[in-house]
Amino acid sequence: MVVAATALAQDADAGIASFAAHRYADARRELDATLRAHPDDARAHHYLGRIAMHETRFQEAIAHLEKAAALEPTVPEHHILLGRAYGQLAVRSGMTKKFGLAKRARRALERAVELDPESIEARAGLIQFHLLAPGLVGGSTSKARAHAAEIAKRSAFRGALARAWIAEDRKDYDQAAREYRDAITRAPDSLISYWGLAQLWQRGARFDSSFALMDELIERQPAAMPAYYYYGRAASLSGQRLPEAVQALERYLANEPREGDPPLSSAHYRLGLVYERMGEREKAKRAFETSLRLEPTRGEVKAALRRVR
Repeated sequence: MVVAATALAQDADAGIASFAAHRYADARRELDATLRAHPDDARAHHYLGRIAMHETRFQEAIAHLEKAAALEPTVPEHHILLGRAYGQLAVRSGMTKKFGLAKRARRALERAVELDPESIEARAGLIQFHLLAPGLVGGSTSKARAHAAEIAKRSAFRGALARAWIAEDRKDYDQAAREYRDAITRAPDSLISYWGLAQLWQRGARFDSSFALMDELIERQPAAMPAYYYYGRAASLSGQRLPEAVQALERYLANEPREGDPPLSSAHYRLGLVYERMGEREKAKRAFETSLRLEPTRGEVKAALRRVR
């Protein structure tokens, strides 16, 4: 049994190494081969679930992550990712499925916290759930605040981010901006705070601030690819800096996104919106078609495509 377990662990190593190097196609091929030889390799299911989530194939992600959680029920990371996958699919589903998926997301994240009360990622996932979900499925602002307080005990940086989300939820944009800036000061090399602040400015129609933030980041870290996406997103919403936005989004699309970066389907959608604002209907149509091919369930892309046909 010791030899078999060692061989099983080694079989997944190549795929996991490819995943860590952001070679997702190689990782998927290698991990698929692992599962053909060892269908119950929980690590292979875990990483294939992550790849499927990265590529916005959420049903497939759920299948792999449910299997990983069943094989290793006491590993909190399986439940964290499963909660995220349920949540992402819920956002994209109709009302008949949405509530059931939301409840599954909550249960998976709560199980992760039960297994590891120190897990910041599990508590962060629960904050997002409680802020987005209606009370009917368990959403609760007070519970979000309680998890934010627990996160702050463990990380001042992540505590600031959590407070920013809560302030943004109650539309206190000035307070949210202060919390995002605090998070940036505490961890200037962690770009998640920049993405949060950029989207905050965009939701509040403060597009000059959003453009300035991305200009600042691109000058300091030109390889931070999501900055080009959020630049294009601001243009698609505001109608400003459209030619520059085309260049920014094309630069983003020329690089394969890493795990956690905006998906290619979103970048093509934003490029289509920019072209639509420029009156380039045929280019907009092609961008929307590409977006829908990558993620067929996006209703807003279907609506956009109908506008330009």
